[in-house]
Amino acid sequence: MRTYRTGLFVMAERFPELRGHGFQIRLSDSEFRGSRDAFYEHLDRTQSQNLGLGFHERTAHSDGTFTFRYGGEVLIRARTRLAAQRRLHLILASIALIEGSVSFIPDDMVALPIDGDCEDLEHLRGTSFFPGRKATFSTPAISDACLLAVRCSRRRHLQYALYKLYLSLRAVSPEMVDLDPSHAQRKFSIEPDPLHRVFLANAVTLAYSAIEEMQLEIRASERNPTLLTNKTWNPKVKNDLEQRLIKAGISVGEDQLWTLRGPPTRLERKLKFFTSVKPSWSKGPVVRDVLVPIAEALRIASWLRSKVTTHRFVDSSRSLTVYDAHNVQFLARRLLLEQLGWAWPPSAPG
Repeated sequence: MRTYRTGLFVMAERFPELRGHGFQIRLSDSEFRGSRDAFYEHLDRTQSQNLGLGFHERTAHSDGTFTFRYGGEVLIRARTRLAAQRRLHLILASIALIEGSVSFIPDDMVALPIDGDCEDLEHLRGTSFFPGRKATFSTPAISDACLLAVRCSRRRHLQYALYKLYLSLRAVSPEMVDLDPSHAQRKFSIEPDPLHRVFLANAVTLAYSAIEEMQLEIRASERNPTLLTNKTWNPKVKNDLEQRLIKAGISVGEDQLWTLRGPPTRLERKLKFFTSVKPSWSKGPVVRDVLVPIAEALRIASWLRSKVTTHRFVDSSRSLTVYDAHNVQFLARRLLLEQLGWAWPPSAPG
């Protein structure tokens, strides 16, 4: 197997070598001894000078030199460059999973041999992925993303779920700060542009499809419907859903946040949660967020996918907002992180 550079740099933390299905991940050497000027020349040569890696540890020695400890580059060992590229895709999608956004994740990262001998690159020529200039990127989520990528590599259905959620976020990806009511609030209104409505609908459909890949969707039929005639849960359907959630490692006792902002839309008026509570930050007509049981969140997500976004647009489809897409994405994100053994934090805005 050969070693490939990724252009992904961690900050100052270290992690041991990680072994996935058919590949390994490790960090490049991240210590340098010499003068300060020599250190920055070294960063220049390793293309890590523009990644905020000035946040390094420095130890002085009696001879006037220093030992600098800084963030290393993520390296992938794989049989071919294309195999390394597939693992790099897993890491990038895992970063999006952790951060809940793709706003700052470049889409032109290329795995390149560390020895500089590039094979299998001709098919990239003339595309946005051809490495005319080596792309580099750094974020605090990279170390955790590498671990998630390794865990995903052994479970194909979770890879499909991860990539579907990744594409959903690429269609619609609000900044988490814009969803946090403790910060200056940005209100996402109903989209007047039909193109943007299609993006929103695609985001909802892909996010719910990610839930289906995890096999955590509601399983109902005409003979065994989700709701009974009195508009309450069908116990058989709900019990089957909760048993699958528990088997997947999901905390069914932890409610799911559903973000509701501004005046109710026509679409929202059709959403009827059987059980919901308001969190402490939900006040007034602007922030109306609710916490709902996870089965309820899945029921509403299923309704949005089936009745609003997947088939021919209906009148209520015109009322789609960024919040609708975000809610289904946030649900899929929680289910995938928990299924990968990631501790899900208490519900909070964004």
